[in-house]
Amino acid sequence: MTIKIRFTNEGTVFTLPWDVAAQNGYFKEEGVEAEVWDPDPALAPAPVFERPVTVDYETGGLEAYNKCEWGVIKRAADGERGGLILSKRESVATMAICVRGDAPYQRLDDLAGLPVAIQDQTGSHYTALKMLEGHVPDEEAVVRHIGGPVLRTRALLAGEIPAANLMEPFISLAESRGCRVIAETKYWGLLYATEDYDDASREAIFRALRRAVDDIRGDLKRYAALLLRDIPEDLKDGFTLDALDLRRLTYVYPEPYTEKEFNWASDYMKKRGLKPDREVEYTDVVKV
Repeated sequence: MTIKIRFTNEGTVFTLPWDVAAQNGYFKEEGVEAEVWDPDPALAPAPVFERPVTVDYETGGLEAYNKCEWGVIKRAADGERGGLILSKRESVATMAICVRGDAPYQRLDDLAGLPVAIQDQTGSHYTALKMLEGHVPDEEAVVRHIGGPVLRTRALLAGEIPAANLMEPFISLAESRGCRVIAETKYWGLLYATEDYDDASREAIFRALRRAVDDIRGDLKRYAALLLRDIPEDLKDGFTLDALDLRRLTYVYPEPYTEKEFNWASDYMKKRGLKPDREVEYTDVVKV
């Protein structure tokens, strides 16, 4: 029986193993009919359940997506269509708070009370708060929902926002325009899918992804070139693969998401007033 799965995200840096597994035929060899949609990093600001990926999933257009762990917990708890967290995603992503080169800010402490561009309820939101925590009072950790990384990068380069939290390739792009990184962090995301995938189906998908991760690790620069497709023409301006900082790209095999990790993330969301509207337990939203 063929396993069918439609999958997407808003950034190639998060989906690269899926792209490689599809392009190299690894899903097909495992009996998986995988449709991997192109990402849309432009994303205008909108409420969580009005954004394309969430709408597509909720209305049956997608079977799976990955996002930061906090964002998945929010969507799993408050979404109407059922689903389960299958694993941590294969991308150990980097987020970096960037400022313009001519800005007077040198430390996170200097951003007290100043807005940092993020996209609400995504990794850029949560990691911005976590990086600022301990450097500025909680009430002075200010974030502004600008939208996807393209919009955040444009706002930063235009001087419309003091700082922006970005992922690759937009961190390297900002640096190529003279911007500086004040702080950066690595974090994981989660793979969320409908409840249609049993253990055998899940393992078939994971085998294909592990092969793709091996390929990426074996020739990182070659596959990292796919990230450049996320940069729109108005921002490219001579930006090339050689300017992309490969040290920020880390890919691992799918790993189980543990109850301890879930509880820690849920407690942090409650602390920040970002918890889901509906209370959920680990076994409600994680395939075990």
